[in-house]
Amino acid sequence: MINKIKDIIWAHMTHNTEEAKAYFLELGWVLIITSPGFYFFNAIIAAPGGYENMPLRLSISVCGAFLIFYKRIEQYFERFIPFIFHFILLLSFPFFFIFMLLNNQDQSSWQLVGLIGLVLLSFFVDYISFIIMTGIGIGLAFLLSQNGGEANLLGIFGSYSAPVIYLIIFSRKREELRKEKNNYFLKIEELNDNLETQVKIRTIELEKALSAKTDFLNNVSHEIRTPIQGFTILSEGLVMHWNNFDNEKKFKLATEVASNANRLASLLTNLLDLSKFTANKMVMFFKPTGPLTLVTNIIDECQKLYLNKKKIEIIFNNNSNSIAIEADAERITQVLRNIISNAIKFSHNNSSIIITLEDTNYKNKEALCFSVVDSGIGIPKDEIGSIFEPFTQSSHTKTSAGGTGLGLSICTEIIKAHNGKIWACNNKDNGSSFYFILPILQELS
Repeated sequence: MINKIKDIIWAHMTHNTEEAKAYFLELGWVLIITSPGFYFFNAIIAAPGGYENMPLRLSISVCGAFLIFYKRIEQYFERFIPFIFHFILLLSFPFFFIFMLLNNQDQSSWQLVGLIGLVLLSFFVDYISFIIMTGIGIGLAFLLSQNGGEANLLGIFGSYSAPVIYLIIFSRKREELRKEKNNYFLKIEELNDNLETQVKIRTIELEKALSAKTDFLNNVSHEIRTPIQGFTILSEGLVMHWNNFDNEKKFKLATEVASNANRLASLLTNLLDLSKFTANKMVMFFKPTGPLTLVTNIIDECQKLYLNKKKIEIIFNNNSNSIAIEADAERITQVLRNIISNAIKFSHNNSSIIITLEDTNYKNKEALCFSVVDSGIGIPKDEIGSIFEPFTQSSHTKTSAGGTGLGLSICTEIIKAHNGKIWACNNKDNGSSFYFILPILQELS
């Protein structure tokens, strides 16, 4: 119990000392100047013939010198600084002023001066330390006073009881205000840290966005230049050597011209679509659409146009009982084309792509879930959430397969316009899975 009390008192002393260190220099000079200075002022002007104690005042001046040179000698007294500081306060304020009051009972000015001393003490310590030090100071002054007596002590109690209570309340309130101030600064510091973190995150996001747009512009430049050069050179060669080519050669060159033109048209269509979605000017035509027909048609198209001698098996599982959904058939076909063609592009030979239709619920409504599962190169974990953003490509694909990073962002806008949801994830073994959900009935505004 005693050790616990000692720990509590020492904690208060340490706290008071740390709070007051910033004012050691000023307090030291005040003690050096006023203690001997007021000796002559009182002896000559204010209270000639009254009791004075020059040795006590010089002792307080020595204490002031310690505070002034504290930083130079701190290393020698570091462990005892809280004790020394409180001893200086005890000697300089409650003990000194009450001691002088008891020895100058006929001079009412010491009552006021003694009260000032207690006020000064309240500035440097918390209310618990104030109560303890005031009690010790008064007790020591009473024991050492030359004119001490019970009546004197009762008189001091009667004169100082109310002001001391007020000072205790003030000290406690000051402590509460200090805690509030510290909490306020902690909150500001926390907010600054959060703001700094947000700025860093935003900076990184902006850098990524700038990098993505730079890549996009480079890719667009490449994607435009390549087909234009292709069909320009091929068409010029076809015109110049028309009579020298047989029908088979002409057909082959014309097919390549058409392929490059379609490639360019697809890019321009994607750019226009994204622009319309961004401006909220894309018009959807919702009507009853058979999901089974959509999937089978796009599978036939992909097998003819995108397999390109790849040995990839496309497996379709229809686990849905839904005969029709309210949708823009052309736009949903565009979503399926983008996802399935990507799966083909990034899948390895002798692999399979599994397409599945399943009934589900979305936002408490009947819906249909489309899934496309491949066994290709997969998606980096930290990029799964960003591949649906405009101008963004997976780092696994943007260097090896080209592209502009527009396809999935357009798919996202189409699914949003259908009040649905689209997402992707990596498979446990290899490859990735793309899902999108469409409500069976649309709530049109």
